[in-house]
Amino acid sequence: MALRVAVIGGGISGLTTAHELLNAGHVPIIMESSDEIGGLRRIFKDFAVDPIAEPILEASHDLLDLIDDLDLTQNLVWRDVHRAVYLDGATYAVGGPMSFLRFPLPPMTRLRCAAGALAMQRVSNQSALDGRSAADYLRGLFGSCAFARIWKPYLRGRFGDSYETVSASAAHGRLRQEMAAGRAGYLRGGSRILAEALRTSILGRGGEIHRNTTVSAVDDDGGAILRIQGELKRFDAAISTLPPPSLDQIARGRLQNAIPMSDMDYQDTVTVVLASTKPLSHYYQTTVLDHRLPFASIVESTHVLSPENTGGRHLIHLIHHGPAEGTDAHWIRAAMNGLAALYPGFRCSSLDSACVFRSRSSEPIWPVGPRRLPIRAGNSSLYLCTTAQGENWNARIALAHQVVSAMSTELAPVWKGRTPVEVAVGA
Repeated sequence: MALRVAVIGGGISGLTTAHELLNAGHVPIIMESSDEIGGLRRIFKDFAVDPIAEPILEASHDLLDLIDDLDLTQNLVWRDVHRAVYLDGATYAVGGPMSFLRFPLPPMTRLRCAAGALAMQRVSNQSALDGRSAADYLRGLFGSCAFARIWKPYLRGRFGDSYETVSASAAHGRLRQEMAAGRAGYLRGGSRILAEALRTSILGRGGEIHRNTTVSAVDDDGGAILRIQGELKRFDAAISTLPPPSLDQIARGRLQNAIPMSDMDYQDTVTVVLASTKPLSHYYQTTVLDHRLPFASIVESTHVLSPENTGGRHLIHLIHHGPAEGTDAHWIRAAMNGLAALYPGFRCSSLDSACVFRSRSSEPIWPVGPRRLPIRAGNSSLYLCTTAQGENWNARIALAHQVVSAMSTELAPVWKGRTPVEVAVGA
């Protein structure tokens, strides 16, 4: 049976969820509070900038399948990329276990690091690490000397004061990616072209997209009841892409205290994007292991996406994990000061434009223990497909498919034979 499903949020997760709902024979109705779908972007003169410098990897099978499904494969660009670590005032190339032999560490510590990195690569089941903290896991693999010099600043840069307690399984995948070489891909046009293709697919097959539409409350009485622009409207089900703490704030009735993952600690992210007339380095990503600098990593996305697609400018993303307080001017100034400290040849005069993106409560601090990824609020008609559950584009697209599949299996038989009703009963 076709269900009318409210999708709360019109970012890439919401659009992908709506696409999957249509593939499953349902009718999605997207509610996006802003004027823009596909996530926040900024316009730098003659080109759009994405807030997230997230590459497409060869192992991103769900994302690549979606790109192929939307006939966007011709827009996909692949490049060999190089990564580095900034440590003790110098930059060191990374690209596998042997990279550690070049680090400024005692000889035996370098050998232990190479062996530890090799062992980390061989972990195929991240859930096996659920019972250990990342700090304990990395100390055991690399020793106390390497932990103090490399992994403690790495974890502090990504998890702040929670670096001692965050789960090893939560940190493992990100750490492996940042310390490896390989190929990376980008779509020409970035998330904008993906969002536009999804929008065309959704509207062309009978879905709905409502911009500037705020959902201020959500409840459940066997179906989903949403307060939209002051009116109550009923749907067969709802899927939320909001961070769980944000969703918990608008939960009412049966859904109060029922939102999974809302009681966890979350952190913000701040991304400063600079457009420069000159490249910064020949590294795609530099991991910063210096807590005096407010950014954990620097990504030069135009090492994959040609500057021809960005008005001839080189894009530099500086990423901070933690509190997002401060004006845009504060963060831009911190970015420029940080680059001047890391790169003696950097000149502010080479910058053409700058912008700041903030994402509130977007990253969960996973504690030690099983990483539960619930997709349904109890036995209600509300499902979750959020950035907290999927740490990258590929994981969130896989999650969208999982959520729609589960909803179809669990709710469609319940609604069989019912007449879908939409009500508007006042503010």
